[in-house]
Amino acid sequence: MPESARSARDIATQVAILGASADIATAADLKLAAEAGHAIAERGLTCVVAGDDGVMGEAARAVRAAGGQVVAILPREKRLSDPSLFTAVVDTGLGWVQFSDAIFRSVRGSIAIGGGAGTLAELAMAYLTSAPVILLGGASAIAERVRDRPLDERDLARFPVVETSQEALAAILRAGGIPAEEARARADDAHFSSYPFGSRDDYLPAAHDYLVANESREDLARFQDALGDHFYYSVGDYLVAASHYLRARELAGPDRSSFTAYLTAIALESIGMALAAAGEHGLASSVSRRSSAAYQDTVEVSPEEEHHLLLHSAAGLRGDAQFFAATEAHARGADDDARRLLTQARQGYEEALALHPPYGDRVSSSSFERAIRPVEALEKELGVVEPSDG
Repeated sequence: MPESARSARDIATQVAILGASADIATAADLKLAAEAGHAIAERGLTCVVAGDDGVMGEAARAVRAAGGQVVAILPREKRLSDPSLFTAVVDTGLGWVQFSDAIFRSVRGSIAIGGGAGTLAELAMAYLTSAPVILLGGASAIAERVRDRPLDERDLARFPVVETSQEALAAILRAGGIPAEEARARADDAHFSSYPFGSRDDYLPAAHDYLVANESREDLARFQDALGDHFYYSVGDYLVAASHYLRARELAGPDRSSFTAYLTAIALESIGMALAAAGEHGLASSVSRRSSAAYQDTVEVSPEEEHHLLLHSAAGLRGDAQFFAATEAHARGADDDARRLLTQARQGYEEALALHPPYGDRVSSSSFERAIRPVEALEKELGVVEPSDG
């Protein structure tokens, strides 16, 4: 399909599931659909389906069970048995031919699992419009019919057949993607332009651009990093972030010691934030101290140009640890200890501020102001008066 007909940014986060309806779906088809749905949600992508039966329904349920989003785009007269399954429902009112084209224009690419005549018709439309479709599960009759073969003598396109959901997603995300270096640059721009006040919606485009650039384990780890990087949210957000960082550490492998050390440190930071958000301030303080030490240790195995940021994080985590400890001390009535700990928290945050300027005064001062706000609130409650500069 010509580039003008597709917006890379608009569709980059959406993947369609096509294939067998309930009356012909095999147990193997449904298993693959559930795996594909889980993989789509795990990567933070949105699943697009044309109904809730067969492989589409199985994929949709797997996406929702994994906390992801599913959009139903429906042809004329299609009815859903469970509309509550979907994040959004679009009833196009279109007949099948026009509707198939609408689906392909709404997604980055499609995964087809099993199916019959309807799936063949969708493949014909994809063939004519150059819409990327990957066939998942080489044992299906559809896959056997089109494997490594064009649909006619024009040889306009071929449909790759893969065996795993991860292979299918990787192929879709490569198809029509932007060059890796451009993707990384866009990811960094999206991430740092929204930090530190960004929302999940700000950070996810950066995550998807990292995924487009996935030519190495480090790129995938950076995707996990961006996806997890939404601070000051709920306990669940922090725990999701921690799980992404730890999974990314496994993918990076032992040959990238500096990167795996960093991922360990930031996973600990996320766990500490989760504990604090849950009101477990004593435990949060202990984990934050461990995270601070992990950032400090990372300096020894990291390039010199990264040291300022690692030291900034170590200092900020020392501030967090002291603030969480002060909160815990106040809760048990040890207000003198709380005041002392608040002084130390300020020192940690001020040191972090001094170490952060390479990313710009606006970002560093905004981070400091946000971190110091709860300290000031507790100082006010405890009657702490900051000395005047004059």
